[in-house]
Amino acid sequence: MIRWFAGHPTAANLLLILLLAAGLFAAPGLKRETFPDYRPVEVSVEVIYRGASAADVEDAVCRRLHDAIKGVDYLDELVCVAQDNLARATATMLPGGDAIRFLSDIDTEVNALTDLPARAEPPLVRELHRSDLVAAVAVSGDMSLNQLEDYALQLEERIMALPGVARVALQGLSQRQWQVEVPRAVLAQYGLSARDLAIRLRQQSIDVPLGTLETPDRDVLLRFTDQRRSLRQLADLVVVSGAAGGELTLGAIASLREVGEQPEAQVFFNGERAVLLEVSKTLRDDALTVLDEVSALVAAERRRLDGRIQLTLTQDMTSIVRERLAMLVSNGVAGLALLILVMALFFRPRLALWAVLGLPVAFAGAFFVMSVSGLSLNMITLVALLMAIGIVMDDAVVIADNIAVQAQRGVPPLRAVVDGTVQVLPGVMSSFLTTVWVFAPLSFLAGELGAVLEVLPVVLIAALFASLI
Repeated sequence: MIRWFAGHPTAANLLLILLLAAGLFAAPGLKRETFPDYRPVEVSVEVIYRGASAADVEDAVCRRLHDAIKGVDYLDELVCVAQDNLARATATMLPGGDAIRFLSDIDTEVNALTDLPARAEPPLVRELHRSDLVAAVAVSGDMSLNQLEDYALQLEERIMALPGVARVALQGLSQRQWQVEVPRAVLAQYGLSARDLAIRLRQQSIDVPLGTLETPDRDVLLRFTDQRRSLRQLADLVVVSGAAGGELTLGAIASLREVGEQPEAQVFFNGERAVLLEVSKTLRDDALTVLDEVSALVAAERRRLDGRIQLTLTQDMTSIVRERLAMLVSNGVAGLALLILVMALFFRPRLALWAVLGLPVAFAGAFFVMSVSGLSLNMITLVALLMAIGIVMDDAVVIADNIAVQAQRGVPPLRAVVDGTVQVLPGVMSSFLTTVWVFAPLSFLAGELGAVLEVLPVVLIAALFASLI
């Protein structure tokens, strides 16, 4: 084949152009992210059961979810966590299963349950790990927490409207709740305990479904709604009723206030109280593109606010990818420049040019394989490309040097190319096969480590194979 391509330069040039064109068309479509998606497929099932203790949730919800899901195909592990008012089950899929079918099977089994408690809300079934953190925006300023919260919620809506943004999580805001304080002596005066008071409040502030009323014309969903929505409504709850018709309300014996300042939920940025907006992208979108969109929005908001509120980009998860891409480009350019310079000093410049073309061809082949196989530009694939630079340059120098030696001996150019390449071919092929032998097993590692490293040999071997062609 070497002799045939040497004798038919047009075919060789067409193959070279084809490889370069394939790589050039594939490269812009490659997704850029920090790490490849190594997480197993997990499906979450959440059931809200208001007014129930953790023990009640375990017995009435978790056990039924386990019985319903345990027969699903490719189920590896099922964990259900019961807490007050909520059951959260997580099902993990075995490798090799179909994620969409796994999610659909669980959704079908859960929705088929008919013995969940009447006060339990319909189960929420969703697939986990469908987004990756890109960066966070810290919102701080010399103002109250309520003002920061109001602006953070507005900024959240603007960020969610950006293309590629899957989710925005707010940190630094604890959930608002009502605090009821009653002196122990007052409770004893009316013959109440803290438990008695809690039960009476729960019985009078409820929002539960009652079932379906079937009529000849249509079915009517019934729901009892008497949940208190404000402190004033809560204060009007009757806690003690007298035989003569007298009533004692909660507001008469208790101190009521709205609280939300949980110390563990507070966020400080540069010494100031702040709200943090964590921005995540969908798995199919490019992390650097999403970050550019967020950065542009933050810059526009800074100009609009004129210093009244400080917006700072932090937790940039894409910085590593940018640095590796810059290193890849700089190393490639430096390698090409040094190779051309050194080979031009000792060999003919034309020979140096053809040797240098091996690196773009190697990258083009790797980009094409990555595009076809759905791989992204991430920390692992960039390491593979950086390794390929050194190996390809070494092979190019060895082959070019031997061709130059043949030419210096007076061998005709065509024969010098063929003989020079054939003589070092066993060594070059041995180097290639050794690399394949060492790195190929990484594609068969199990677990999360295997899911991360399996892309390295694919990219490295693709680049080296393209350079051999």
